[in-house]
Amino acid sequence: MNATGKNGADNYYVKGERRQGTTFYILLALIMALVVILAFEAYRGLYPLSMDTLWHFTYMALGLAVGAVAGIILYNAFNSYRIVQIMLRNSIRASPGAFPEVYGAVQRAAERLSTDAPPAYITQSPSVNAYLVRLGLRKKIIMINTGLLRAMEGDELLFILGHEISHAKYGRWRRIPGIGLPYIVAPQYNEYRCDRGGLAASRNIEASMRALLKLVTGKEFIDRVSVKDFEKEKGEAPSKVLQRLASHPMIDARVKELIKFSNSPAYTLYQNMQ
Repeated sequence: MNATGKNGADNYYVKGERRQGTTFYILLALIMALVVILAFEAYRGLYPLSMDTLWHFTYMALGLAVGAVAGIILYNAFNSYRIVQIMLRNSIRASPGAFPEVYGAVQRAAERLSTDAPPAYITQSPSVNAYLVRLGLRKKIIMINTGLLRAMEGDELLFILGHEISHAKYGRWRRIPGIGLPYIVAPQYNEYRCDRGGLAASRNIEASMRALLKLVTGKEFIDRVSVKDFEKEKGEAPSKVLQRLASHPMIDARVKELIKFSNSPAYTLYQNMQ
């Protein structure tokens, strides 16, 4: 079994995730077919013109398209660079001499996920949150709010760090099981996948559930939620359209999917390997 599959996180799929890979290639084929049809219709409309004129139109269209895409990419890159520089100026990197408990937790979580530990930076913010930031094409760092450090304890922090390290490890791609073709993972499925990585890092389902719930309740109000009975509760979910548009699944859905994974053969195999 490869390093990606050792923790079970990449050998498990939530409902609908297997279909997403097939859907990806169906949509890609439809888009390509549409492009061919539009190109054919455009050629028919310009048929009386000479081939030189058609090629001039083609070069002009391609030049405008490439210029527009390059402009958007450069603009986003500049904005991202500026925002990241502001964040880094107001943060401190975790190390053996600064936030050693965070530094140790990052190293431990990365080791359990069989990957390199990205640098972690602490920034002052009351928000209970941590997130992955990309610096260029390869380098990635984890930003951790002080509000999250106040809220999380022990294995709870390991779960959060394991989730963010999983974002760095897995990226946005998966492979269709049995076929191996890569496809882009939808944001919500990616969050479920990284939650599984978080559990592999914490090795504690109760702490992992509490960590997810604390993202909503904070430390002060976690006692008002019955973690033990949470799986049995059925809340009223928003429409499927709204759920699809959201970048993250609802917390209750994430908790329930994490419980399913903890009871799966993939995770049981990982536990038996420890």
